[in-house]
Amino acid sequence: MHDAGTPLSEAEFNLLYALYAFPNIIIPLIGGIAIDKYGARIVLMVSAMFCVLGQIIFGLGGYDNAFTVMIIGRIVFGFGGEVLHASQNTLISNWFKASELSVYFYRRRWSWAYVLASPRWAARSTAM
Repeated sequence: MHDAGTPLSEAEFNLLYALYAFPNIIIPLIGGIAIDKYGARIVLMVSAMFCVLGQIIFGLGGYDNAFTVMIIGRIVFGFGGEVLHASQNTLISNWFKASELSVYFYRRRWSWAYVLASPRWAARSTAM
């Protein structure tokens, strides 16, 4: 348990990421089977619930400085993270025609550029 304001060590920080990543070695395979069996919408909702629940648990652990609770939150979040992406991609692939699909994935790939540029655009629009 950490005192308030005490930063995590590098090993603890890396452990939090690893505990998100480890479930995603096997869970996406199970998620893909579930998408085929139950449909992408249902799997998307279940995996999103895991993500939200895991983030709430993680946040409560951070608020209380309870590293063990933070670990549990990351594991729960890990059960939904990558399956959420797979079910989103399945829904998008079913929604768009083949010729339109490449535009979506190109836009999604470059969305980080919009995030970086948006503060500059917002500053310009409020300065006018």
